[in-house]
Amino acid sequence: MKTIFFLFSILSLFLLSCSSDNEVSPEPTKIPTTTLLDKVTFQGDDYDVSLDSEKRVKILNLADRSYEFFYENNLVSKVIRTSAGDSYTTTFTHDENGKIASFQNKNNSYDVSFHDDINLYSYSDSSLSHKYSLKINNVGDLTEFKVADLKYLKIESWGYTFDETKKGSLWNSNAVSVYIYMIDNNSLDTMLPFSTYPVASAFNSFGNFNSTNQYNEDGYITKSVTFGKEVTFHYVKK
Repeated sequence: MKTIFFLFSILSLFLLSCSSDNEVSPEPTKIPTTTLLDKVTFQGDDYDVSLDSEKRVKILNLADRSYEFFYENNLVSKVIRTSAGDSYTTTFTHDENGKIASFQNKNNSYDVSFHDDINLYSYSDSSLSHKYSLKINNVGDLTEFKVADLKYLKIESWGYTFDETKKGSLWNSNAVSVYIYMIDNNSLDTMLPFSTYPVASAFNSFGNFNSTNQYNEDGYITKSVTFGKEVTFHYVKK
């Protein structure tokens, strides 16, 4: 009886050993990476980009100025603009749909209306001498602006079209062009390096200007030339 028990124990150990040898070790889990903008080179100048832990734009260091963004409830609450040692803060409020409702800087306050049916922001300066209209696309990039000078009865306009089949520099981040425009009432060239979709063309009172773009194998824009202005894009994967 003891012999039978001993043989059974040996057989059990043998079977367990074989089972252990046949087990396949699980492959290590692959951590997904995200392609994020690191910097752009615009007309020979490097613009550095910093993103926060939520992949939102934190700092844009341009050739002549910088913008630092702060957030509340995932919306831009204020931006500090610095240029030549001088800085000022612009604060923003939003409505229940996340659209800009007002902004204030340098003792100036602007009430902003958003027309949902045409994706259009509108506001006037404190003297009511200028009226601004900013049109955006479905991801918040600025597509068209108009400034009506009510004193001299003239209108200035500019705009962009986008290639929505490709990925712009801020594809995995957030749109900031409308905020920058409201801060400076210009800075239109920031659309060329910073947009969710790549710029396909630009237009103004002088005509239309098509963009010549290059992309990498993942569909991200790597180089663009629009009305003679060249931008190259540099990414990191995190």
